[in-house]
Amino acid sequence: LGQCHAYQANIEYAIACFDKALSIDPECEDALANRIFWLDFSAKADVAFHQAARAQWWRAIGSKEAQGAALLHPNDRDPDRRLVVGYVSAEFKRRSAAFSYRPVFENCDKVQFEVVCYSNSTTRDEVTETFRRFADRWCDISQWSDDQVVDRIQRDRIDILIDLSGHSENNRLRVFARKPAPIQVSAWGHAAGTGLPTI
Repeated sequence: LGQCHAYQANIEYAIACFDKALSIDPECEDALANRIFWLDFSAKADVAFHQAARAQWWRAIGSKEAQGAALLHPNDRDPDRRLVVGYVSAEFKRRSAAFSYRPVFENCDKVQFEVVCYSNSTTRDEVTETFRRFADRWCDISQWSDDQVVDRIQRDRIDILIDLSGHSENNRLRVFARKPAPIQVSAWGHAAGTGLPTI
């Protein structure tokens, strides 16, 4: 019901629906995620409100993923080697987000950085192909479990893992909660950040 109202631009009522769902089940991941996403369209939500919503997601979902996930990061510490940067996104396709961050890929210094793209979308188009060409390595994770994704990121020895989805649809924030890379960053997502202390 909240989603239906949100798509009709009745944002405040949509958020009230998500709040009602969370009063019934405080760990309802769909309600938590949709509430965070649609708060960006609420005139009543200030930064503190956004941060509180993200903290709620962390307590209900992220912190449980992080428990017992003390992963080692045996990355090579040679200061002269190329850094391996991994990008995780469901938006490597014809979407506004892709057009905003594509110049970063186009202008990447391949002498200093190796680029690995982890695509979490089954949709492929001509924009997807441009990202595939920019990447040194491409990995379609759209059908993979979080365990498989974490394992692959660790095997790829990613130095800096970058989230390009935030709390939008098909994100892999559960993976980021486990901290499979020593440095994790969120970019081009929600201005209020993810609320994950692991990022």
